[in-house]
Amino acid sequence: MWQVGRFASRGVAAVAEDGDAPRLIKKVSKRPGVRDAFAAASAPIAPGKTVTFQVKVRPGDRVSIVSMLVNTNDGSSPDTKISARMA
Repeated sequence: MWQVGRFASRGVAAVAEDGDAPRLIKKVSKRPGVRDAFAAASAPIAPGKTVTFQVKVRPGDRVSIVSMLVNTNDGSSPDTKISARMA
């Protein structure tokens, strides 16, 4: 999805700048090893509101989350420490 010190892909930039998740989902879904790609909620999420979702992961899986930050098209908020509980 992204690497520290590198420019964002066109798909990630489309989400960050225009909230265009379908473009990124379509591209990422075609990558080898990707089991699922989805949009968690219809945008925008109002201030003070939350969205909760669950994903099933297996040992060795990686999870990436891409989101648009409102009021800026130049920022990102990568999270490299997502907690996962194996079910």
